[in-house]
Amino acid sequence: MRKSLFTALLRAGMRYDLKKDNFDDALYHEKYIAQTKAAVDLFIRGNTWYKGNYRGWYDQFKNLPEESIPKFLTKKPVSTDDLIAYLFAQIGLTEKQVQKKCKKNPTDKEIVDFALGLLRTTREGLVEKIIAEKTSKKGIINFALSELGKTKEEAIEDFKSQKNTQRDTVGKDS
Repeated sequence: MRKSLFTALLRAGMRYDLKKDNFDDALYHEKYIAQTKAAVDLFIRGNTWYKGNYRGWYDQFKNLPEESIPKFLTKKPVSTDDLIAYLFAQIGLTEKQVQKKCKKNPTDKEIVDFALGLLRTTREGLVEKIIAEKTSKKGIINFALSELGKTKEEAIEDFKSQKNTQRDTVGKDS
């Protein structure tokens, strides 16, 4: 997929004239780019994570309705490990410290919420399962988010913003 789009962009770049500053004209003069304009525009705005099965850009996007394009081009997801490291840094705790806090007996509300899907399980079995859930990566993330008072989406946006700021700072230092 990347090679396909890259080739089309290279062909379009051959038409660009710095003196005329004809970026849009050069870009959309290329047939494959012009016929997939909505996808190209979304890609240029940072939605570079491709989630389809086609190998060629043109074949994927040429007849695709504009409202369907975001199903195939999205922002790159943040890995669970990166999010956990970021959240721990924000709350000033290590993974072991969070796991220790999560191993405490669950509240009655946690037991009831968890039990809804496990009606035939004993209380002791529920306690074990809740502790296992709370100490899983998902549970650790939820604990850290709760400590920060943020949703997962807010934390991901903060993480991306911080990462971009660090990249910009590193670029200025070189």
